[in-house]
Order: sequence, then structure tokens, then C-alpha cells
Amino acid sequence: MMNSFPDDRLRVAPGDASWTAFYPSTHPGGPLSLQLGADEVMRDCQCHVDDVTDTSGVATIARCCRRGITALVSQSGYYPFGRQIKFTASTFHAARHFRRTVDVSWPKGALVRRHFGFDCLQLPGTWARLFVLPPALHLAEGQAPAWQAIPAAPAAGQELMIGHWHRPPLALVFERPDGTRLEIGTGSDLWRWESGLGAGPEHASFKLFLNATGLRLVREPLMTCAEFAPAGRDYRFSWYAAWQLAGDPGPAPIPADVLPLPFRDNGDAVLSAAAPAGKSKGRRPKKPAAPPAAPCFLVDFNTLPGLPPEVRRSSSPAAYGRGERGPGLCWESGVVQKRARRLIRQLAGLRAAAGTLVFRGLEPGPCWDPAHLDKQNPNGQAHWDINAILDFAEWTRQTLGPAWTLLAEFAPDTTLRPVLAGLFAPAAFTPNLTLPDPDAPEPAAP
Repeated sequence: MMNSFPDDRLRVAPGDASWTAFYPSTHPGGPLSLQLGADEVMRDCQCHVDDVTDTSGVATIARCCRRGITALVSQSGYYPFGRQIKFTASTFHAARHFRRTVDVSWPKGALVRRHFGFDCLQLPGTWARLFVLPPALHLAEGQAPAWQAIPAAPAAGQELMIGHWHRPPLALVFERPDGTRLEIGTGSDLWRWESGLGAGPEHASFKLFLNATGLRLVREPLMTCAEFAPAGRDYRFSWYAAWQLAGDPGPAPIPADVLPLPFRDNGDAVLSAAAPAGKSKGRRPKKPAAPPAAPCFLVDFNTLPGLPPEVRRSSSPAAYGRGERGPGLCWESGVVQKRARRLIRQLAGLRAAAGTLVFRGLEPGPCWDPAHLDKQNPNGQAHWDINAILDFAEWTRQTLGPAWTLLAEFAPDTTLRPVLAGLFAPAAFTPNLTLPDPDAPEPAAP
């Protein structure tokens, strides 16, 4: 359900009203609020350039529509003074997460005196603990993900910094005392977040503050001690948020009768119950076969044959320099995405009314191979494949339909992350538009 309230906020919510998101229609930015039922877990998401926030801006576009099984919020606007910095944002809402991409059009000569903050936000209420998935480079250097307790809030008017990074953490998971979890994660474009709008790595600041009303997350891709003029061009940033309600049992258990799906050497699945072929020239079409029994397959992408070693992750800049590859696939690789979707199209061709698929190899991870991004960089290009995995999950859910049970198998500790626990959740919206071509490249951005 999507509409505008009398106060001109845009409202996005699924039919079951399990969550509601609000966006401004008078200025670029948002979401203004994210509510899980009656519990507000996020609010006041906005950008700033020094002391000017996007609430001072003017909206030129603010609308909602359906895109496949997601709801799309489209926004654009600008600061109506100075050199007029412009913003264009697309936010896709799925069942238990949203993905947000913002292009910042930076005019030539516009200065940052100290701070450029991007989609900083408030997390109101009481939070009990925090899980930190460290920045990609810190992971490569051996720092482990970990939970930490959130201390008692300071007195009113005071604020305590409980986290600080100079590179963006891959993900932060916040947990309420009742078990409700909210995950805030950096998008796949780590190199953009780390570039400091051209100032270079370590010119950023990501801070988490605790105060009497909740938590405040400050994300500043550029923090400088001297005036800096970024090159006049578009800068793209992406991030996501995912949630898991208290008491949510999570995905269904893996069936005991699941069978590994066999593959040919070229990576095509061997489907003994495949649908019959269509018409052949000069021949009478075959009589349609009866739908097969509901299949139950295990698909391990890490062992998928027919893929070149170059599509696997380079787990650090040093590993990339040495030509080393890990066992996991990098889903930012176009080769991986096309092969995975070809498999799903094969399964969709089965004349089965329902089925079960269990996936392995969908846990996101960092990589430094620039070829996966269609780029060249002898020092590697930091990225991780969370965006591509979310795209694949949504596309698979729509392609196979609601009757299929889709499960992802992860290590036990990773299921505490909402983005993975809800990866193949039932669709929140009934599709009424076709999804964009999944094989089309992402629009070019620096």
C-alpha cells in the first residue's frame, strides 16, 4: 500500500502492515521513519554538507510505484543556493529489507569545509547489544566480527561515542532487549565509500553515538581538516537496511530429503523431470507431460562447474596482487550472475506446481578483483557482493513464484543477521510490473 498523507509524507507498507516507511515529498532525503509494527526503529535519515542538511533542499521528484515484487521510492532534489548540489535516490523495499542508492551531482567548485555526511540516521529507543561486521580491509587483516553490549544511556543532554571507524563497516546489527534486530549495511560499492570523494582512503569518519533517546549513526564519506573541492561529477553511494522481528522463527529447517542437484560440465543442471520441448518444424507437438512431483534440490554455487577461477573472490589486496582466489564466488561478477540466473530459468521451466530449493554459497563477502566491476586497478578495487545477492534473491523469488520454498544455508552464527535470515522471505508486494533486465549493467558512475 502506497500513498501520500495530508502532511505530504510518502508512505510505503506491505499488505500485512508488518512495517511502514515514510519519506519526505518536499525535500530529498529519507526515510523519515521506519516502523516495525508500532515500534519505530529508524528515523531522520538525511545528508549534510557542513552545517547544511537536505531538509533545506527542494524536491523535484517524490513518488512510489511497484517494481516486480518490490516497492520503489524515487526521489530527486537540490540545494537551492550556492552551486546547487543535486541528489537522485532510488530505494527498493522488499519483504524484510530495503536497498537505497543515491547519486550526488557535485558541481565544479563546490567546497566541503569539514564534513560531507551521507544518510546519517537516528535509531530511537533502547538497544541491548551491537554486532559489528568490520570494514573489509580490517577483515582482511584478521579482525573478527563480534557482538558487544551497548551500555546504559547517559543523562539527557549528554552523548557517548561507542563506535568509530575511518572506513565503512560492512554491517552493523542492532538488537532490542526483546530480540528485535535491525541491520544497517554498506552497499557493494565499498571503493566509493572509501574514496573520500577523491580525497582518498582514511578521509572518512563513521561514528556511533549513544544518548538518552537512542543511537545516532553518523556516516561521513568525507571528513577533512582543510577545505576540499571534489571533482565536479556524480558520486554514487548505496546501502541497505534489514530487520527481524522478536520471536521470528527465521527460515524453515533444511528438509532431510533434499538431493544435490547434478550438473553437467558446462554448468547446466541435469533435470530428469524437465518440461517437454516445444514445437518442432514439420512435426506434431508433443502431448504435454503431467507436472512432475515437487522437486527438492540442493544447489551449492561454490561447487558449480564450468566457472573460471577468476570469478572467485580475492580476499585482500595482497591476495589479489598474488593472484590468489578463495573458495567463494564473487556475485558482483557478471559471469556468476548470468550462470545463476540461467539455472533458475531451467528450474522455472519444470512443470512443477511447487518445489523446494536449498542454496549454498550465498553468504556475502569482500573481494578486491576490479574485473568483477568491469574496472582496472593494479592495486585492486574493494567491493563486496551484498547488492548482487539481494538482487538475485528477489529475482529468483519472482521468477519461481510463491509456491516454491526457497532456503539459504549459512553458518549458524550468520543467521543472526537479518539480511541473511530474511533473504528469501515471501514477497511483500504482488508483482504488477516486470523487473528490470537482471543482465543489464548498472548505470555508469565514478
